[in-house]
Amino acid sequence: MAHAKLLFQAPTFAVITGASQGLGKSIAIELAAELTEGSVLAITARNKDGLEETARIAKLERRDRIAVGDVQIITMTSDLSKSEARNVLQQDIVNTILNCVKDWTPSKFLSAILILNFGTLGDMSKELCDFRNPEEITDYFFVNLAHIPILTGQFIDWTRAGENEMDTVVVNVTSLVALQPLTCMSLYSAGKAAREIMLKVLAMENPNVRVLSYAPGALHGTNMTKTILSTTNRHNTSHSFRQLEASGKFVTCKQSARKLLRLLRMDCYSNGDHVDYDDVKE
Repeated sequence: MAHAKLLFQAPTFAVITGASQGLGKSIAIELAAELTEGSVLAITARNKDGLEETARIAKLERRDRIAVGDVQIITMTSDLSKSEARNVLQQDIVNTILNCVKDWTPSKFLSAILILNFGTLGDMSKELCDFRNPEEITDYFFVNLAHIPILTGQFIDWTRAGENEMDTVVVNVTSLVALQPLTCMSLYSAGKAAREIMLKVLAMENPNVRVLSYAPGALHGTNMTKTILSTTNRHNTSHSFRQLEASGKFVTCKQSARKLLRLLRMDCYSNGDHVDYDDVKE
C-alpha cells in the first residue's frame, strides 16, 4: 500500500519544477519550512535569478518559523519551454533530474517527493478550429508532455537505487479544466488531461509510489492568470475569470501551497486522484 507517512517526519529529497515564480515558488517556500532536518530541496526553472530569490525567501521563512535543523536548498537552471530548439529542450529534459540528484546518495533519505509544476498556457485567443498549423500543436504538446515520463522515471529510478525503500510521492500540478471544458483553452485542457492520465497509469504501474494530481484553484497574480485576464477571444473567456476575481474566488499562491501541503500531510486521497483546492478542508 502506497503511503507518504515519512514525508514530513524523516530526511526527504524534494524536487520542484517551475519554482522561480507563482505557485512553484510558494510551494518551495512552504515546503522548505516543513521538511525535517537533513532534507534537501532542489528547485528548478529557467530563471536563475528567480530561483535564487525563491531559495533566499525559503531560508528566511524556515528561520522565522523556528524550524529545527537545517534543510539544504539547491537551485538548478533548466528550461523546459524551448519549443523553438527541440534538441536543446531534449537535453534539458534528460538532465533536469540527473543534475538535481547527481551529488546525493539515495540511502541518506527515507522519503522523496517530485512536484511537477511546469506548464504553459497555449494561445487562448484561438478556438479549437483556429489551430491550423500542425507544428504549433506539436510544439505545445511536446513542451507540456514530453518531460513528464522522463523526469518521473529518472526520479523514481534514483529513489530505488539505494539500500532502503523510500516513501516516494509524485505531485502533478493540474487544473479543473482537465475535467471541465472551457472555451479557448483546448490545448491547455488537453495537456492537463493527458498529464493526469499519465500519472494515473504511473500509480497503477507503481503501487508503492504515492501519486496526486492537484488543481490549485484560480490563482491571484500569476503570469498565467494575467495572460488569461488580458487575452481577447470570441467567447470572452477572460470575463468569467474577472467574475471569479470580483466574487472573491481567487486564492493566493501561498494559500494554495499550504492547502497542498495539508493534503500531503493528511495523505487521505486515493492513489492517482485529482484533488481540487476546494476539496481540501481546513
